[in-house]
Amino acid sequence: MGAVVAKHKPRAGLRAHSLAVLAGRVSNMLLTAASVFVLTRVMGQSEFGSFAAVFAITQASVLAAVFGLDQIVIRELSKTSCPSVKRSIVYRYLSASVIPIAFFAVTTGVVFHLFGDVFVGQPVSLIAVLAIVLSTVVRALTQLIGEICRALDDPVVASLCSGLGGGPLAMAIFLATCVLIRFNDTIQWEAGVWIHATAGLVTATFGLVWITALLRNPASPSATDAEQPVGTRQFESASLRQMLFDYGFPVFLASGLGYVCQRSDIAIVSILGTPIDVALFEVATRLALLAALPMGIANTILIPRIGRLLKEAPTELEILLRTGASIATLISLVACGFFLFAPEPILRIGFGQEYVAAAPLLIAILPGYLAFVLSGACGNVLIQGGRSWSVVINSLLCAIVASVGGVSSWYFFGAIGVAVTTSITMILQNSINWWIAYHIFDVKTQAYCSPKKFFQGIQKMMDIFSLSRLKETS
Repeated sequence: MGAVVAKHKPRAGLRAHSLAVLAGRVSNMLLTAASVFVLTRVMGQSEFGSFAAVFAITQASVLAAVFGLDQIVIRELSKTSCPSVKRSIVYRYLSASVIPIAFFAVTTGVVFHLFGDVFVGQPVSLIAVLAIVLSTVVRALTQLIGEICRALDDPVVASLCSGLGGGPLAMAIFLATCVLIRFNDTIQWEAGVWIHATAGLVTATFGLVWITALLRNPASPSATDAEQPVGTRQFESASLRQMLFDYGFPVFLASGLGYVCQRSDIAIVSILGTPIDVALFEVATRLALLAALPMGIANTILIPRIGRLLKEAPTELEILLRTGASIATLISLVACGFFLFAPEPILRIGFGQEYVAAAPLLIAILPGYLAFVLSGACGNVLIQGGRSWSVVINSLLCAIVASVGGVSSWYFFGAIGVAVTTSITMILQNSINWWIAYHIFDVKTQAYCSPKKFFQGIQKMMDIFSLSRLKETS
């Protein structure tokens, strides 16, 4: 908690802070990817398909419950160094989050109670509905708490809690419990949901205790409210309606619709197909996400810098974004090469013989995720630059294409048609976001094509990071 009060951190502290945040985000991504390898082993194919359908659909509920406030708090807390102002923002931020979390958690429970057998392919008991509601609440809370801690320079708690899947701590508890229980019997999907919800509850309780201790800490006179930018004071005194609908709502729509573009396929397959179809589709999607993981890591490092550099040094921002995208693209291309030329051996070794049938789905869906990597952080530039509505409109159009095209493709071509539709939609969405970001901010985000420019970008990126550390420690 001392990091919140301190006015400056030494260079070693800044480096340790950055590494801790990065380690937390990477571990969360890797644990989420590893969960598929574990769950396909401890659950039957049908049970894993049902669990994957529940997890993917409730992921949309978690995004809705967060309501974009996780992005807003980073932007607003970065505008002030006054501990009293930060605590006020955190308090109002947590208070405002109660309404969307409660509303979307209950709505999710009602939807699964009424239509759960359609989504899951099996009857859904009231006990399972309660587990789904609890899972939605705790996953939204951990995401909110993790982003608050990251904005308040507490990398340890941020690393443990942050993530829509519950964070690294919750995922580690969940996977360890599944492996231990598997020694006695195969895990059913309902038991899996309960285990995940309980692990999330432990993590959320831990995070809330830390936040409560932080809010009770006396304010430090390191800065005054008068020294802060106007935007921060406006946010601090904003009404609940302004926080939710003027600030959070555009980001909520952009994130939610973006998720629909990428993951409407799993909802379509779960409704129109069988749990086994869902299991095959989920395995293919997770491997594609694993190939795109380097871009997710790059975004983790770059997002906190976008808002400031976009105003103060757009040229430096473009170098950082394009170099980060180039590094991510090189790694992703290697992974895509393995997945494209040897999908069946990878699926057989990683998941078992019954998942080899997912090879065509993997090949069909990879181009969309590769487009996400190649285009860079264009969507984040628009959101951090205050152009969330541009992302919303683009995501809405692409979500319609993904939903209508996905359903039509299923009837004509089956699951492979849905995978192709998802890939096309992702290419369209990222291309439009890139075009809008370039024409509004005159900043390119895509990977470099020239090796010479790539190596020059790496050198300039190292210089920018070194200069940034010197400024923050001077």
